[in-house]
Amino acid sequence: MIRKLTSTALWILLALGALGGIGTLTRFFAPVQADVVVPQDDHEVSALALHAANVWLTWNKGETAEQRKKAVETYWPDLDLQGWVPPAQGQTPRELYVRDISRPAGDFAVVSVEAWCEVSDGKTSQTRHLVLNVPVLRADTGYVITAPPTVVPPPALGQAPPPTSQSAPQEVVEVARPFVTDFLRTYLTSTNPTDLVNMVAPGVTIEPMGGFVQFREVARLDILDLGDGHYEAVAIVHILDPVTQAVLPCQYLVDFRKDKKGRLEVVKVWQH
Repeated sequence: MIRKLTSTALWILLALGALGGIGTLTRFFAPVQADVVVPQDDHEVSALALHAANVWLTWNKGETAEQRKKAVETYWPDLDLQGWVPPAQGQTPRELYVRDISRPAGDFAVVSVEAWCEVSDGKTSQTRHLVLNVPVLRADTGYVITAPPTVVPPPALGQAPPPTSQSAPQEVVEVARPFVTDFLRTYLTSTNPTDLVNMVAPGVTIEPMGGFVQFREVARLDILDLGDGHYEAVAIVHILDPVTQAVLPCQYLVDFRKDKKGRLEVVKVWQH
Protein backbone atom coordinates (compact mmCIF):
# COMPACT_ATOMS: atom_id res chain seq x y z
CA MET A 1 0.00 0.00 0.00
CA ILE A 2 2.82 2.44 0.89
CA ARG A 3 4.56 1.72 -2.43
CA LYS A 4 1.34 2.40 -4.32
CA LEU A 5 0.69 5.59 -2.32
CA THR A 6 4.15 7.00 -2.83
CA SER A 7 4.14 6.16 -6.55
CA THR A 8 0.82 7.96 -6.85
CA ALA A 9 2.15 10.94 -4.87
CA LEU A 10 5.19 11.16 -7.17
CA TRP A 11 2.94 11.05 -10.24
CA ILE A 12 0.82 13.84 -8.75
CA LEU A 13 3.91 15.97 -8.07
CA LEU A 14 5.06 15.59 -11.69
CA ALA A 15 1.63 16.26 -13.12
CA LEU A 16 1.00 19.28 -10.94
CA GLY A 17 4.39 20.67 -11.83
CA ALA A 18 3.20 20.83 -15.42
CA LEU A 19 -0.17 22.29 -14.44
CA GLY A 20 1.04 25.12 -12.27
CA GLY A 21 3.53 23.99 -9.70
CA ILE A 22 3.40 23.91 -5.95
CA GLY A 23 0.44 26.28 -5.64
CA THR A 24 -1.68 23.61 -7.31
CA LEU A 25 -0.18 20.95 -5.05
CA THR A 26 -1.11 22.97 -1.96
CA ARG A 27 -4.68 23.36 -3.14
CA PHE A 28 -4.88 19.63 -3.85
CA PHE A 29 -3.71 18.50 -0.44
CA ALA A 30 -5.23 21.30 1.67
CA PRO A 31 -8.41 20.34 3.58
CA VAL A 32 -11.48 21.98 2.11
CA GLN A 33 -13.01 22.90 5.46
CA ALA A 34 -9.87 24.33 7.07
CA ASP A 35 -7.96 27.55 6.45
CA VAL A 36 -4.38 26.57 5.65
CA VAL A 37 -1.15 28.56 5.66
CA VAL A 38 1.91 26.98 3.99
CA PRO A 39 5.43 28.48 4.24
CA GLN A 40 7.24 29.49 1.07
CA ASP A 41 9.74 26.66 1.38
CA ASP A 42 9.31 22.91 1.94
CA HIS A 43 5.99 22.95 0.10
CA GLU A 44 5.82 19.25 -0.67
CA VAL A 45 6.49 18.22 2.93
CA SER A 46 4.14 20.89 4.30
CA ALA A 47 1.28 20.02 1.96
CA LEU A 48 1.50 16.30 2.66
CA ALA A 49 1.72 16.81 6.43
CA LEU A 50 -1.22 19.24 6.45
CA HIS A 51 -3.44 16.83 4.59
CA ALA A 52 -2.38 13.92 6.80
CA ALA A 53 -3.03 16.03 9.91
CA ASN A 54 -6.49 16.90 8.62
CA VAL A 55 -7.26 13.21 8.07
CA TRP A 56 -5.89 12.22 11.48
CA LEU A 57 -7.78 14.89 13.40
CA THR A 58 -11.17 14.27 11.74
CA TRP A 59 -13.66 11.81 13.18
CA ASN A 60 -17.39 11.50 13.76
CA LYS A 61 -19.28 10.99 16.98
CA GLY A 62 -19.69 7.24 17.56
CA GLU A 63 -17.26 6.32 14.77
CA THR A 64 -16.43 2.62 14.85
CA ALA A 65 -12.98 1.08 14.52
CA GLU A 66 -13.87 -0.11 11.02
CA GLN A 67 -14.97 3.37 10.00
CA ARG A 68 -11.85 4.89 11.52
CA LYS A 69 -9.58 2.44 9.73
CA LYS A 70 -11.19 3.23 6.40
CA ALA A 71 -10.93 6.98 7.03
CA VAL A 72 -7.16 6.93 7.68
CA GLU A 73 -6.02 4.02 5.51
CA THR A 74 -4.52 6.29 2.83
CA TYR A 75 -1.68 7.18 5.19
CA TRP A 76 -1.91 4.48 7.85
CA PRO A 77 -3.15 1.24 6.23
CA ASP A 78 -1.78 -0.96 9.04
CA LEU A 79 -2.91 1.18 11.97
CA ASP A 80 -3.60 -0.88 15.11
CA LEU A 81 -7.10 0.04 16.34
CA GLN A 82 -7.60 -2.72 18.92
CA GLY A 83 -8.06 -0.18 21.70
CA TRP A 84 -10.34 2.12 19.70
CA VAL A 85 -13.44 3.40 21.53
CA PRO A 86 -16.18 5.18 19.56
CA PRO A 87 -15.75 8.87 20.50
CA ALA A 88 -18.44 10.69 22.44
CA GLN A 89 -17.89 13.79 20.31
CA GLY A 90 -16.98 14.43 16.70
CA GLN A 91 -14.03 16.58 15.67
CA THR A 92 -13.36 18.70 12.56
CA PRO A 93 -10.20 20.77 11.90
CA ARG A 94 -11.01 24.40 11.10
CA GLU A 95 -7.53 25.89 10.83
CA LEU A 96 -4.18 24.20 10.17
CA TYR A 97 -0.77 25.87 10.12
CA VAL A 98 2.75 24.54 9.73
CA ARG A 99 4.66 25.82 12.76
CA ASP A 100 8.00 24.21 12.07
CA ILE A 101 9.83 21.56 10.05
CA SER A 102 12.72 19.85 11.80
CA ARG A 103 15.09 17.42 10.08
CA PRO A 104 16.70 15.22 12.74
CA ALA A 105 18.32 12.90 10.20
CA GLY A 106 18.89 12.82 6.45
CA ASP A 107 15.66 12.63 4.48
CA PHE A 108 13.52 12.32 7.62
CA ALA A 109 11.47 15.34 8.71
CA VAL A 110 9.05 16.07 11.53
CA VAL A 111 6.40 18.62 10.59
CA SER A 112 4.81 20.43 13.52
CA VAL A 113 1.23 21.32 12.59
CA GLU A 114 -0.77 23.69 14.77
CA ALA A 115 -4.49 22.97 14.63
CA TRP A 116 -7.73 24.52 15.80
CA CYS A 117 -10.54 21.98 15.74
CA GLU A 118 -14.27 22.18 16.32
CA VAL A 119 -15.44 19.52 18.78
CA SER A 120 -19.17 18.81 18.85
CA ASP A 121 -21.63 16.31 20.30
CA GLY A 122 -24.30 17.42 17.85
CA LYS A 123 -25.84 19.93 20.25
CA THR A 124 -22.98 22.06 21.52
CA SER A 125 -19.50 22.73 20.19
CA GLN A 126 -16.21 24.13 21.39
CA THR A 127 -12.80 24.93 19.91
CA ARG A 128 -9.80 22.76 20.68
CA HIS A 129 -6.21 23.93 20.12
CA LEU A 130 -3.39 21.40 19.77
CA VAL A 131 -0.18 20.60 17.92
CA LEU A 132 0.42 17.48 15.84
CA ASN A 133 3.93 16.26 15.00
CA VAL A 134 3.78 14.44 11.65
CA PRO A 135 6.77 12.24 10.63
CA VAL A 136 7.59 12.45 6.90
CA LEU A 137 10.26 10.51 5.00
CA ARG A 138 11.63 11.33 1.58
CA ALA A 139 11.89 7.92 -0.12
CA ASP A 140 13.11 7.10 -3.61
CA THR A 141 9.51 7.07 -4.80
CA GLY A 142 8.41 10.27 -3.05
CA TYR A 143 7.31 11.48 0.37
CA VAL A 144 5.59 9.10 2.79
CA ILE A 145 4.11 9.36 6.28
CA THR A 146 6.14 6.87 8.31
CA ALA A 147 4.03 6.53 11.48
CA PRO A 148 1.01 7.92 13.32
CA PRO A 149 1.43 11.56 14.42
CA THR A 150 2.11 12.59 18.00
CA VAL A 151 -0.30 14.96 19.75
CA VAL A 152 1.46 17.56 21.92
CA PRO A 153 0.18 20.54 23.94
CA PRO A 154 -0.05 23.86 22.10
CA PRO A 155 2.50 26.56 22.98
CA ALA A 156 1.54 28.91 25.77
CA LEU A 157 0.79 32.49 24.81
CA GLY A 158 3.39 35.03 25.87
CA GLN A 159 2.68 37.73 28.40
CA ALA A 160 2.77 41.35 27.33
CA PRO A 161 5.59 43.31 29.03
CA PRO A 162 4.56 46.15 31.31
CA PRO A 163 4.52 49.60 29.69
CA THR A 164 7.82 51.43 29.90
CA SER A 165 6.27 54.90 29.71
CA GLN A 166 4.79 56.76 32.64
CA SER A 167 1.26 58.11 32.75
CA ALA A 168 0.94 61.72 31.65
CA PRO A 169 0.31 64.43 34.28
CA GLN A 170 -3.34 64.88 35.20
CA GLU A 171 -3.53 68.36 33.67
CA VAL A 172 -2.46 66.87 30.31
CA VAL A 173 -4.88 63.95 30.63
CA GLU A 174 -7.84 66.26 31.23
CA VAL A 175 -7.14 68.18 28.02
CA ALA A 176 -6.06 65.15 25.96
CA ARG A 177 -9.08 62.95 26.61
CA PRO A 178 -11.68 65.04 24.73
CA PHE A 179 -9.11 65.91 22.05
CA VAL A 180 -8.21 62.27 21.34
CA THR A 181 -11.85 61.20 21.49
CA ASP A 182 -12.86 63.82 18.90
CA PHE A 183 -9.89 62.89 16.74
CA LEU A 184 -10.75 59.16 16.77
CA ARG A 185 -14.41 59.82 16.03
CA THR A 186 -13.45 61.92 12.99
CA TYR A 187 -10.68 59.54 11.96
CA LEU A 188 -13.05 56.57 11.85
CA THR A 189 -16.05 58.26 10.25
CA SER A 190 -14.68 60.88 7.84
CA THR A 191 -13.88 60.32 4.16
CA ASN A 192 -11.91 63.54 3.72
CA PRO A 193 -8.38 64.13 5.12
CA THR A 194 -9.12 67.86 5.40
CA ASP A 195 -11.50 67.06 8.27
CA LEU A 196 -8.42 66.19 10.33
CA VAL A 197 -6.28 69.18 9.34
CA ASN A 198 -7.00 71.17 12.49
CA MET A 199 -6.04 68.20 14.68
CA VAL A 200 -2.77 67.05 13.09
CA ALA A 201 0.70 68.58 13.15
CA PRO A 202 1.83 70.76 10.22
CA GLY A 203 3.16 68.66 7.36
CA VAL A 204 1.41 65.52 8.63
CA THR A 205 -1.30 63.89 6.51
CA ILE A 206 -3.47 61.17 8.02
CA GLU A 207 -5.98 59.36 5.85
CA PRO A 208 -9.27 58.75 7.69
CA MET A 209 -10.92 55.33 7.68
CA GLY A 210 -13.84 56.58 5.61
CA GLY A 211 -16.63 54.98 7.59
CA PHE A 212 -15.40 51.44 6.91
CA VAL A 213 -16.58 50.74 10.44
CA GLN A 214 -18.92 52.77 12.60
CA PHE A 215 -17.66 54.57 15.70
CA ARG A 216 -19.57 53.81 18.87
CA GLU A 217 -17.47 55.06 21.79
CA VAL A 218 -14.04 55.24 23.34
CA ALA A 219 -14.32 52.62 26.06
CA ARG A 220 -10.87 53.17 27.57
CA LEU A 221 -8.21 55.82 27.12
CA ASP A 222 -4.79 55.90 28.75
CA ILE A 223 -2.40 58.79 28.14
CA LEU A 224 1.33 58.03 28.37
CA ASP A 225 4.13 60.57 28.67
CA LEU A 226 6.84 59.85 26.08
CA GLY A 227 8.97 62.81 27.15
CA ASP A 228 9.92 66.14 25.53
CA GLY A 229 6.29 67.16 25.17
CA HIS A 230 5.30 64.02 23.28
CA TYR A 231 2.47 61.76 24.40
CA GLU A 232 0.74 58.57 23.31
CA ALA A 233 -2.93 57.76 23.76
CA VAL A 234 -3.75 54.06 24.09
CA ALA A 235 -7.41 53.84 23.15
CA ILE A 236 -9.84 50.92 23.18
CA VAL A 237 -12.59 51.95 20.78
CA HIS A 238 -15.89 50.15 20.37
CA ILE A 239 -16.75 49.98 16.68
CA LEU A 240 -19.80 48.57 14.93
CA ASP A 241 -19.18 46.22 12.02
CA PRO A 242 -21.80 47.35 9.49
CA VAL A 243 -21.95 43.93 7.83
CA THR A 244 -22.57 41.69 10.85
CA GLN A 245 -23.74 44.38 13.33
CA ALA A 246 -21.20 43.05 15.84
CA VAL A 247 -19.69 45.56 18.27
CA LEU A 248 -15.94 44.97 18.49
CA PRO A 249 -13.25 46.50 20.71
CA CYS A 250 -10.28 47.77 18.67
CA GLN A 251 -7.05 49.34 19.89
CA TYR A 252 -5.63 52.49 18.35
CA LEU A 253 -2.46 54.28 19.43
CA VAL A 254 -2.47 58.02 18.82
CA ASP A 255 0.84 59.85 19.13
CA PHE A 256 0.49 63.59 19.75
CA ARG A 257 2.44 66.54 21.08
CA LYS A 258 2.08 70.08 22.30
CA ASP A 259 3.05 72.89 19.95
CA LYS A 260 4.71 76.10 21.14
CA LYS A 261 1.34 77.57 22.08
CA GLY A 262 0.36 74.47 24.09
CA ARG A 263 -2.04 73.26 21.40
CA LEU A 264 -2.32 69.48 20.97
CA GLU A 265 -1.60 68.03 17.51
CA VAL A 266 -1.53 64.43 16.29
CA VAL A 267 1.63 63.17 14.60
CA LYS A 268 0.86 59.47 14.08
CA VAL A 269 -1.87 56.84 14.34
CA TRP A 270 -1.01 53.18 14.89
CA GLN A 271 -3.74 50.72 13.96
CA HIS A 272 -2.99 48.01 16.50
